[in-house]
Amino acid sequence: WGPPGCAKSSIVRQTAEMLGWALFDVRCSDKEPPDLAGLPVADRVNKCVEWLQSSNIIPFERFDSKGKLIKPRWKNLRGEWTDKCLMFLDELDRAMQEVLNVALQLILDRMCNGARLYDCVRVIAAGNGESDIGTTPFTEALSTRLTHLYVAHQSEEAVDGYIQWAQNNSVPAWAQAFAKYQKDEVFGEPVTFAEHARCNSRTFTWASKLIESCYEIGTKWSTNPKVVEACIFGTVGRNVGNSMKEFRTRMSECPQPDEIFKDLKACKLPKEPGLYYATSISMVQDAAPQDEKGMFIEDRAKTRAFCDYAGRWPEEYQANFFRMAKDRMTVASHQAYKDLQVKNL
Repeated sequence: WGPPGCAKSSIVRQTAEMLGWALFDVRCSDKEPPDLAGLPVADRVNKCVEWLQSSNIIPFERFDSKGKLIKPRWKNLRGEWTDKCLMFLDELDRAMQEVLNVALQLILDRMCNGARLYDCVRVIAAGNGESDIGTTPFTEALSTRLTHLYVAHQSEEAVDGYIQWAQNNSVPAWAQAFAKYQKDEVFGEPVTFAEHARCNSRTFTWASKLIESCYEIGTKWSTNPKVVEACIFGTVGRNVGNSMKEFRTRMSECPQPDEIFKDLKACKLPKEPGLYYATSISMVQDAAPQDEKGMFIEDRAKTRAFCDYAGRWPEEYQANFFRMAKDRMTVASHQAYKDLQVKNL
């Protein structure tokens, strides 16, 4: 999201060029539903309706005459062949509502009228929001299918980014200086955007995976607090995002399964109910992970250690741990489990 002229489209184009991916630039403001969803055509022989979709507009899967999937092959912005693709739904909020309804299916389900996007396709969209006239408000159904990032067009980082671009694109030195020191006149007044992100089970799951992905990547950029916050807040909203961050931090301060297994007597106890619950999940998943076939592979030594550790907990949290563990771990023969059963007879 960002006001007109703040380089949203250029950012996407430069990203595709940097990655070496093909770019399908779909300007939604001039499209009609058949452009994206396909055109219904009567099949008089089989007495049914076929949908004719254009793979030049949307990177739908294509099949040969024998019904075999054709491997994707597109030219990227450098003129090289690639099998990876970025589909850019530009000016999405200037599209008519009927086009947005098609976009709903493409963004989340990755298919429409029987045609599917190739697995290698990644979807990104851009919009001006309330900073421009003629925009179509997003429904909650569409808002919760996207992570929303906002272009801070007036920030010092944005201005410095423009200056760097200007130096590489032969913009006169005096104009660069004017942009740097008269940024209000060049880049316009600050714009306040409505928060589109909403928390539901889908966006909460996405936000959780985004947080972990940032730290798994492990670079100084991916773990930058501004990057992590942009991903979380743009997916579930600022309030829920802050709560998730705080809880994850507190959870990281709790004893981890490896620490408990190594020296359970020295491990401190969680400090609040939610952390007892989270620690229970971590121990169960660590002692009995699930393999590719859906079978639980139990480590009996870890089961014994985790049961001993849970035996130090208050009874209600012990009961919660054993309820989680009993279907995946052999806890019934453990003394802490037996003691809890006796206490509740």
